[in-house]
Formats: sequence, structure tokens, C-alpha cells
Amino acid sequence: MSLANFLLANAPFTLPHHLYSFVEGQTPLSTNRAVFSSLAGYLALIFGIQAALKHRPSCAHRINPLFQVYNLMVSTGSLLLLVLLLEEIAPLIWRDGIFASICAETSWTPRMEFYYMVNYYFKYIEFLDTVFLAFKQKPLAFFHVFHHSATALLCYSQLLGRTSISWTVIVLNLAIHVLMYYYYYATAGGARLWLINTLLRHTTPAFFLTLATVLGLEERYSSAAGCSPLTSAHEKDSSKAKRKTNAVSKGSAANETS
Repeated sequence: MSLANFLLANAPFTLPHHLYSFVEGQTPLSTNRAVFSSLAGYLALIFGIQAALKHRPSCAHRINPLFQVYNLMVSTGSLLLLVLLLEEIAPLIWRDGIFASICAETSWTPRMEFYYMVNYYFKYIEFLDTVFLAFKQKPLAFFHVFHHSATALLCYSQLLGRTSISWTVIVLNLAIHVLMYYYYYATAGGARLWLINTLLRHTTPAFFLTLATVLGLEERYSSAAGCSPLTSAHEKDSSKAKRKTNAVSKGSAANETS
């Protein structure tokens, strides 16, 4: 039994349709107004905390246990979602090929859509990264502050556009987050993990390189007709069967004429 089927079989409740399928206007955070209001609230909150604590003693030691719990939860959740995504996308790659998996409409399955939604909501949970920084009275770097808001906005746009390529960047991002948040959890407790630290320094450039690569592939292999160069195996079989039927029909017609 797959992990997804195991979780479904043991789930204590059933979600309503708009919570496992992205329905604009019904699913939480599925409208421009809701999204931009949330992003504005996030920015107001972190800069408000920074201003309020500017001349006060640091409370980093008091919130450190909460910081560790948060990082362990995000690392574990990222690992679970990563396994579920790979479990769903691997058979599609095996059946249709890598290019079809990033472009063909058939790669946007109901389960993948639900996983993309979960990943999207993770982005709002990850706003707490910057909230903790503000409470610890650490400098709020431009990249760190706006990276989170930009990532949430990107995930939202991908759900609206139903872009099948989404899984490539999400899988890499989740893999990085499994290591990164575990690293934050462990080092907050005094551990020294030089290997993970080294890996994380090299994964950020790799992430942006992969993002540029897959977007370039989608641009090259996509078409207005909908990924026509990336016909799936199922579509190829259907096309072959159709050509065979046409050939038989033509042969029958020729025999009748003669």
C-alpha cells in the first residue's frame, strides 16, 4: 500500500471539495485580495515587531524551545510531502517520460493538485521564519523578508495556471527544506552539523539554476496546442490505434471500389 493510500485509509475525517481541489473564491487564500492582504499583513507584522523591540533586551533564549519545535515540524512536514509527491510523479515519469511530466496536462492529477495546495499553505507557515528573526532582534535581510512573500505568490500563480511543471521546483525546494529546517532545529540545541551546512551553501545556487532550466524547458517544449511535442505514452497509443483504424477503413473502401 502506498503512503498516500495508507493516510487516506486512516484519516479520521473527509475534507470538503474546496480543501482538496483548488477552487478560486472558495479555497482559502485563492483570490488576489486574500493573497495580497496576507502578504501585506506579514510585512506589517515583522517590521512592527522589529520596531517595537528595537530598544528592548533580547528574548531569544526564551523563544528558543518554540523555535526548535517549529523547525522540527517544518522539516518533518516537508519530508512527508516530498515522499507523497515523488510517489505520485514517479509513475507518471516512468509511463510518459520526463518532458511530458513537466508539461502535459495529464501530469496535473487530483492528488498532485492537493499536494501543491499543501505546499502553498506551507509557504504561509514559513512566514514564521522571519517572525522568529524579528523576535530575536536579528537583522531582517531584504532577500529573506521578500523571498517568503515572493515564493507564496509564485505558488499561488502556479495553482491558478495549473502548470504541470510545478513539481520540479517544489521537489527540490522540499528536499532543501528537509535539511535546512532540521539544521536550524539541531543547531539551536547546540549541535554542529558542518556537512549539512556545507550542502545548504551549495543548494541555493542549484535551486535557482534548476528553476531557470525547467522554465527554459517548458518554454521550449510547450506550445499553444498544449505540449504537443511531449505526447504521453497513452496519447501515443491512442494515436497509433487511430491511424491503424484509418488504414483498415481505407483498405476496406478500396476493396469495395474494386
